[in-house]
Amino acid sequence: MLKERFDLKAERMRAIEARAAALGRRATTPGAAVAVLRGLANEYEDLSGVKPAELCRLDDCKGVRLLEGVFSGEGSVRSLREAYVMITGDSRLTGKAENCSQSNMLEFMTGESFRLTEAISASSFVNVLGAAVSRQMLRYYADLPLLGAWRKLVQVTSVDEFRPIRRVKLGGFGNLPTVMQAGSYNQLASPGDESYSVAVTKRGGTETITLESIANDDVGLVREVAREMARAAAHTLFEFVFDFLKDGPVVYDGLPLFHVDRGNLGSAALSLAGLSGSYLAQSRFQDAVLRKRHYIRPKFIVVPVDLEEAAFNALQRNLNLDKTFIQSRGLEVVPAPYWTDVNDWCLAGDPTAHPTIELAFFGGREDPELIVSDLPTGGSLFSNDQATYKIRHVYGGAVADWRAFYKNVP
Repeated sequence: MLKERFDLKAERMRAIEARAAALGRRATTPGAAVAVLRGLANEYEDLSGVKPAELCRLDDCKGVRLLEGVFSGEGSVRSLREAYVMITGDSRLTGKAENCSQSNMLEFMTGESFRLTEAISASSFVNVLGAAVSRQMLRYYADLPLLGAWRKLVQVTSVDEFRPIRRVKLGGFGNLPTVMQAGSYNQLASPGDESYSVAVTKRGGTETITLESIANDDVGLVREVAREMARAAAHTLFEFVFDFLKDGPVVYDGLPLFHVDRGNLGSAALSLAGLSGSYLAQSRFQDAVLRKRHYIRPKFIVVPVDLEEAAFNALQRNLNLDKTFIQSRGLEVVPAPYWTDVNDWCLAGDPTAHPTIELAFFGGREDPELIVSDLPTGGSLFSNDQATYKIRHVYGGAVADWRAFYKNVP
């Protein structure tokens, strides 16, 4: 009885495959063929409990783990060419689906569960390779602590749309008035408000991995693609945040971030005396519109690498080991290596205590993504003998309050 049930299930699966193949042959475009296959997804899910290959996550895929070991140098297989042959069965490295082993591809590209064979032979290898490269890229991305210093200056948020989103800052009520015995409570003066807008933007590009690089067993090339994509994404985000301080763009109130009318633009050289004066000036900032006394306390000294040593030395104790006032404030030096104005330096407030810069990520995804850019067609594992991958990072930012920043341009 059990055998008959399995036979019936297998027969139903074969019938669905035949229907998919027949409908797919009638599809006039690759997109239409994919739509046909997706239309049969529910039937497969009913039988096997999983979705077709193009809808499945690759986290548990054996092929991804195999390629990860190749790229990290820690797996039992160290050869990219050998890994490709193991995954696809294409021992002559033709890149053609007709020369691949369906059993190999099912084993390495889908894990334990049964998936739709028609979908596997079309595009799964570039997805598996992309997933392995993506994991390697994210490891490199996480291992760049200097380029992660942007987190010190911002408040991170999440948005779910691309249009500008208006943020409103509510003002203060001032001191509470005294209420006399048996007296009435008067209406407090309504606080003022200010607003700014933040919108996210896509950043990215494409890179290709060719059939030749696999045939030549060029593991180093693929590893460098992952490494350099990570560095590019990290540098771009780092500079996006620190450009607010470097360039001083026009912000929500129509003035540049740093302006003499604000009182947050000075001309002091970086020294203990310069730090003391700038620290005092920023600490005195008030907000007439919001009627707030901010009591801002600078937290970070942002400098080009040319001033990093001077900033560090200014915060060291004197010969008698007594700390000065500024040295007791716990300021942290943050270098911005790409800054070219070697004398400019900034003070920045603590984003945990006061609005600074809002950095919004689309969908809350803070890490860059690696996506297959073009799917192969015509019975090939590759498109034009190469797999093209797109790196995408979506975020945007805006200054939330200019009072959190003070700049000196000697």
